[in-house]
Amino acid sequence: MPDGETTWRVETTGCDSETSRTWAPGHDGKLKGHLIRWGVAGCWVFKTSGGVVTGQGAAQWGRQLGWPDVAERIDPQD
Repeated sequence: MPDGETTWRVETTGCDSETSRTWAPGHDGKLKGHLIRWGVAGCWVFKTSGGVVTGQGAAQWGRQLGWPDVAERIDPQD
């Protein structure tokens, strides 16, 4: 965030299909890739669910989702 400015950008997979699984095929990989890119860039990541917005670092999201490899790729010292 240069000069203290905050930039918000919504990114989605563009898929609005419903699935009986947690992830539609390939969508877990898409999120992992986004989290790694955002984490390396030092971005704060927000999730909106049921009108509630939750924000934390990308490595924290990776750990919370059960993907320790995401946190390791963002910050090997983490």
